[in-house]
Amino acid sequence: MNKQRLQILIEAWRDDCLTLEQAAELSWLVREAEDARRIFRAEAQLHGLLHCVVMNSQALPTERPRAWERRPWLTAVAAAAMVAALALMWYRNSGESTIATVNEIHGSVEWNNGRGSTPIALQNGENVFAGTIVLESDEAFVQLKLNDGTLVSLTGSTELNFSDDGRKRLLLRSGTLSAEVKPQRKDRPMLVRTSAAEVEVLGTQFTMDAESTTTALSVKSGCVSLKRLIDGEFVKVNAKQSVFASFDTGKLEPAERAAPPLQWATKYETPPSTPGTYAWLPANDGVPARLQAIPFVAGRRKDDSLIIHYGVNLHSRMNSQQGLVTLDAKTVVRFRYRLKRETRLVCFLCCKNASGQYAGNYAIRWPVSNTPPDAGGWRWAELPLSSALAFEPEKDSNPVGTQVKLARIHSNEVDAGLEISEAEIGTSKQ
Repeated sequence: MNKQRLQILIEAWRDDCLTLEQAAELSWLVREAEDARRIFRAEAQLHGLLHCVVMNSQALPTERPRAWERRPWLTAVAAAAMVAALALMWYRNSGESTIATVNEIHGSVEWNNGRGSTPIALQNGENVFAGTIVLESDEAFVQLKLNDGTLVSLTGSTELNFSDDGRKRLLLRSGTLSAEVKPQRKDRPMLVRTSAAEVEVLGTQFTMDAESTTTALSVKSGCVSLKRLIDGEFVKVNAKQSVFASFDTGKLEPAERAAPPLQWATKYETPPSTPGTYAWLPANDGVPARLQAIPFVAGRRKDDSLIIHYGVNLHSRMNSQQGLVTLDAKTVVRFRYRLKRETRLVCFLCCKNASGQYAGNYAIRWPVSNTPPDAGGWRWAELPLSSALAFEPEKDSNPVGTQVKLARIHSNEVDAGLEISEAEIGTSKQ
């Protein structure tokens, strides 16, 4: 640690003339070195005491001392907070590294610089630069407007690394990305990589879903070039086509997107083929095979504490070329369930449009049932789509015509011992 440099920075802070670059440097020194923290704390306390002398000399004898006059350490805390705020301002507003602006945001979305910095909760209209964006829950959504006007939208539990050195480079570690890409230079196309594939984009609209070993690409307009990483096989994907890449080395075959059916039903006699929020339990002692709810992160409160719900993903097509089922005005969600503790249930639907882009999140609430359970404690619930409420009603007012991407039943912050043995999404049988 350079004590002379630290003293120069502290004097600048004391004289209220720190530049943003100096604030970032001082914040780093105080965070990384115990000696620096000790010196700064002593200087801040002295500064607080001197401030008290000035304030007390101007105060009436009967005036009650202010908090910082009675507890000078508060001044040190405030000073440290101020330095951190200035450093954060420098990081967030560095014109050299600003890549995008938050155009729209819902739910818990955080950014970090990818080098171990403390995550920062993003706000609408905020500038961001190279780093990592993390969406913590299936309900989260963020849209970034890049410097050239390109729109990048992230949906659900997603993690994206991004940078721009004259060429936009995106690493989709998991989750869903949709983009409306402005024309790029032919020698510097946008590059998007996942664990299984890499795409080059000159200007088009597309959606990518990524998991640890699989990637699904759907193109709305234009043409996207995709390379499978395991063997380097290359394919062009045109408008209204989709392709699925994995660690398998079979032939890559883009196909026309087909709308999913109007009906879907399943019994959980075997574990679902796609990962999701559940624990699968086999049939035993006359009890059918079933999915059991487990805890998951639904977001964060303003105090940064986690919101934990307990749920079951009925089925997840997060990384499929088509949705699970197409919704219409007569659609209902039916499921056979039992509880160890009576509570209200919520059916969460994440929807996408025919081109694979995000089309809104919806909730259908199921009050505590008055239907008596059978001998095994099982009941049926039937939830009409007409009672679905949009998370963002001014933007997504009606799910009719969209496709279900993720369907989940959960209880809010209560472990009710939820189990589900059968599920259906489709036209009402009544």
